[in-house]
Amino acid sequence: LEAFVETTDATVASLATVPLEDNSTYQIVADVVARRTGGSEGTGGDGASYRIIGTFRRVSAGSATLIGSLTVSHSAESQAGWDATLAVSGNDVLVRVTGSTNNNASWHAVITMQSV
Repeated sequence: LEAFVETTDATVASLATVPLEDNSTYQIVADVVARRTGGSEGTGGDGASYRIIGTFRRVSAGSATLIGSLTVSHSAESQAGWDATLAVSGNDVLVRVTGSTNNNASWHAVITMQSV
């Protein structure tokens, strides 16, 4: 699964929504890359990248649940306020990103999943 989003400030944005099937366990890996594209803050060429791994489940028509905790195996960013993470919402896992104030940023993710 690939996803793209643009941000213009420090508001959290959903980069991707990954629906989970009931009675399944998933490993989800999100590789996220960002590049500053404009705005009045930051420096031209600012960027970031992240690799986030999470294990999730759905059981008996329940909501998505994180098993254990997320593992961030890589995190590099030009601006400390930028971030990427995985979060649950209903039956879905969301890839969420946060830019910074007065920054335009392009975000791209490649999400891989294994399930059983």
